[in-house]
Formats: sequence, structure tokens, C-alpha cells
Amino acid sequence: MQQEVTQLRTSTQREVEKARAGADREVQEARRMLAVERERLAREAADHHDQAMAETARIVAEGETRAADAEERARIAAQHVADQRAELAKESEGIISRARRDAEAILSKARAEADHLASTATVEAEKGLAIIKAEVDRLTKRRDAIAAQLSSLTDLVSGFGKTEDPAELEAPKPRAEEEDIVDGELVVDESVTLVDSDDDLSDDYDDYDEPSEKTAIREPETAKSESR
Repeated sequence: MQQEVTQLRTSTQREVEKARAGADREVQEARRMLAVERERLAREAADHHDQAMAETARIVAEGETRAADAEERARIAAQHVADQRAELAKESEGIISRARRDAEAILSKARAEADHLASTATVEAEKGLAIIKAEVDRLTKRRDAIAAQLSSLTDLVSGFGKTEDPAELEAPKPRAEEEDIVDGELVVDESVTLVDSDDDLSDDYDDYDEPSEKTAIREPETAKSESR
């Protein structure tokens, strides 16, 4: 009976040792697998870190490149704007200068034309005044000649009136300025006025010929016979 117990104890101890050895192997395998996994994770973490660092460096480099490009574009744009501003300023100065020169030329030309027109107007006015004065002198001389002729005709009519009959002397004597003499006879023309004004002289006596020394008036036959 004791031998069976001993055998059972021995078999049980063997089973326990076997189970313990299996457990130890499993623990060691688990530890090995854990170490492998830890190493893998460490490698992956290192790889991810390197990749992240590389990506970060790439992004930083790309950002710096873009920033440099943007700065260059901004510098070029600023330079272009400055060049355009300088060109526009120069062009505007040229336009203003040309406009000023054109305005001065136009003003000078206008002044010259005004002076010429004023001089021409003065000369024309002086010519017109001289023509008017000459016309006034001519009309004055014509008026004086007509007045002298009318005075002579009035004296002649007065001489004729003294030789007529007393009955004819009682008749009303017509105005001297309304009388015309044709062949020594008096003809009254009430529709004619000899002298009204200088303008009438200019209109009514333009075709009038001043009396010359050869002009003669025929006397009536009665006056000739009485004078004999």
C-alpha cells in the first residue's frame, strides 16, 4: 500500500515537474515573444519617428521654399509697381510740360492775334473816320454850292417879280425852296424839298452836278424887251 502511495507521489511529482517545465517554457516563450514584439514596436516607433522627422523636415523645407518664392514674387511686384509709378510720374510730368507749352503757345498766339486785330481795327477805324470826314467835307461843299445856287435863283426870282404886273404881285409868292426855273418860267413842285439834312443831301443829290461857269438861265422875253 505504501508502495502505491510512493508511486502515485512519484508520478504526481513528475506530472508537476512536467507541468512546471511546460509553464516555464511557455513563460520563456511569452517573454521571448514579448521581447520580439517590443523590439518590433521600437523599430516601428523609430521608423515612424524617422519618417515623421523626414516629413516634418520636408514640410519645413517646402514651406521655406514657398516663403522664399512668395518673398521673391512680392519683391518683384513691389519693384514692378515702383517702376510703373516712376514711369507714370515721368509720363505725367511730360504731359503737364507739353500742356503748359501748348497753353503758352496758344496764349501767345491769342495775344498776337488780339494785338493784330486791335491794330487792324484801329487802322480800319481811322480809315473809316477819314472816309467819313471826306464824305462830310464833300457833302458840305455840295450843300454850300446848292445853297449858293438857291440864293442866286432867289435873287433872280426877286428880280423877275419887280417887272411883273401889280395884279401878279398881289398873288402869294411860293417858297423859294419849292421853285424850279424852266426857260425863265417859275414852276412850283410841292412834292420836292430841296434841303432837309445832311443825310438827305447824301441820298437826293448824289447825281447832282454842281453848276459851272458855263451854265446859263434864259430870261423871259418880256424881261429882255423891258431891259432894252
